[in-house]
Amino acid sequence: KDREWLHTKIARALAELDSEIRPEHETLGFYLEKNPENGILKYAKASALESTGDTSGAYTLFEEIADSPEQYLHIKANACFRMARSAPLGKRQELLKKCINLNPSHQGAQAMLSEVKESSNLTRNPAMDTNEKSAASQLTRPENPAVSVIVPNWNGMRFVGMCLDSLAKLHFKNFEVIVVDNGSMDGSREMIEEKYPWVRLLKNPHNMGFAIACNQGIKASNAEYLVLLNNDIEVTPDWLTELYEGMERHPECGMGTTKMMFLDNRDVFYNTGDLFHSWSSGGGRGQGEKDNGQYDEEDYVFGACAGAGIYRKELFDQIGLFDEDFFIFAEDVDLNMRSQLKGYKAVYLPKSKVYHIGTATVGLYSDRYVYLCKRNDIWVFIKNYSLKMYFKYLYSIWKHQFTDIKYFTYRGQGQVLLKSKWDALKLLPKMLFRRFKIQRARTMSDLEIEKHIITD
Repeated sequence: KDREWLHTKIARALAELDSEIRPEHETLGFYLEKNPENGILKYAKASALESTGDTSGAYTLFEEIADSPEQYLHIKANACFRMARSAPLGKRQELLKKCINLNPSHQGAQAMLSEVKESSNLTRNPAMDTNEKSAASQLTRPENPAVSVIVPNWNGMRFVGMCLDSLAKLHFKNFEVIVVDNGSMDGSREMIEEKYPWVRLLKNPHNMGFAIACNQGIKASNAEYLVLLNNDIEVTPDWLTELYEGMERHPECGMGTTKMMFLDNRDVFYNTGDLFHSWSSGGGRGQGEKDNGQYDEEDYVFGACAGAGIYRKELFDQIGLFDEDFFIFAEDVDLNMRSQLKGYKAVYLPKSKVYHIGTATVGLYSDRYVYLCKRNDIWVFIKNYSLKMYFKYLYSIWKHQFTDIKYFTYRGQGQVLLKSKWDALKLLPKMLFRRFKIQRARTMSDLEIEKHIITD
């Protein structure tokens, strides 16, 4: 039980590092001096040191908390893999080989190394300049792009380079990339300016949230199509071609979604289109399933995951932008529901594929994640459910509210959950006003909307 508790705390610490309240490694070091045997702080500081490039300091701490030499090698291999994802091509290959030497069964490293070698064989030109500039630095911005790819970034030094490098290899050429930086302090903003001159970089003074960053990118674009892309995603060369051509085939659709796989487990689904549950929560279709061809057909879905979705500019003109009060999490669920209410469909385009670093479980241990998700879920049904739908799904809504209370109280996060509900109600007048406008403008009946709702 003690080990289970420790691993839970470690997961929560890592989630905080990757969430909106990342502490600096100096701050962690201060607390570690007061608690020198605290494994949670050692793990958190090691991860923070690794993200700054201090690998020797990180490995020393990783070694201290490992239960065995084998576990240490496993931890070190994963650290090499994480660094490889954001490293330049030459360094990436070196780190991947090191990862495989440490852990020969690391599937993610093996798959990425194969792709790196294949890419090198296909693209290497002996006449390349002596500075070995990457393909990314050679791109130019088109004057009238058909597509704008919007990438919100906040302290993404570890992976945004991987994302932008993969965008540089796209076969589709008539696109621009808009990175909206949310006050990054890890050097990623400066790195983007230096290495990716073709990127339009919008700078915020501090972290204003995912929803605001997306809206800023949308407003800055004049393209017909807008793509929202997480900064920890690697796209495949045909990804944007398939999204663009798919939307051209489906004028009835306001958005399209991609086949999203886990980067570390490339044959396991992360998302094949968003779902919607009757208790007012979104979800990723197929998440955690092994790819056996079950999602190879193009079909309609409830909505797109904003981590890698394509949208018509017209859609935002009709239904409005992301709700900025959400900050992050469920803002795409809210947008999907508003899109459905207005009569727009969403299409899943399986030939467009990306690989996502994020896991499906780590965030569940973060207080920040619990607070934002549970608060925002309440706003989703307040804004988008008709009174008839609310009463129809009343049992499902309240059943899951009580389930949440029991579960998160057991996990020691009862106060976090309570605060999320209270803060949701504090903005009730504002949300009711938005609900009035949404319901007045809707064109679809409850019967049509309920076709997409999973009752549980």
